[in-house]
Amino acid sequence: MIVGECFPSDTDKDLMHAQSEVYLEQLWVLFEEARRAIVDTKSKSQLGVDAWLMSDALKTERFDHRPLQRLHDLMAASFRRWLRPAEQIPFADDAEAVRRFKIKSWRSYVASEARSLCADAGLAKAIVVAVVRANTDEGYAAEAILSSAVDERYGAKPGTWSDISEVPPGLADDEDFETVAGGA
Repeated sequence: MIVGECFPSDTDKDLMHAQSEVYLEQLWVLFEEARRAIVDTKSKSQLGVDAWLMSDALKTERFDHRPLQRLHDLMAASFRRWLRPAEQIPFADDAEAVRRFKIKSWRSYVASEARSLCADAGLAKAIVVAVVRANTDEGYAAEAILSSAVDERYGAKPGTWSDISEVPPGLADDEDFETVAGGA
């Protein structure tokens, strides 16, 4: 995870560091949800999921973080910008409790976002291909599909790591996000 400001008021360094602390764990959440989605889809042939891809996906136990870094980092910036969990913490004087709360909120958000993203079987496949075919033409093509989708979803300017300027579509009316933010 690249720890840094992504929009003008992105100053919660404690939250950035909390997100960074569980970075690799959250990449696994994203990959496992995508893997589950393509395993469960009934239209594997229409989606272009062949036996080799399924086999590679199922036996993946570790992977290079870079293909999912942009997805994670834009998701993290979006969480900091629109959900701001620290603003609702009644126990703000207890730094360790605040850190645990931020990590718990972040984990909950990632799990919710992973389910939402992977409801689109094509996007789930792009995540899996980007990981299991990393550093190949097929992997790079999947990363491009993924990058385009996350730029649109999180309101980023294409090709940048910052400038999260618009409320992501559906964020304001998604019940899971209200739960994560403590009823914001």
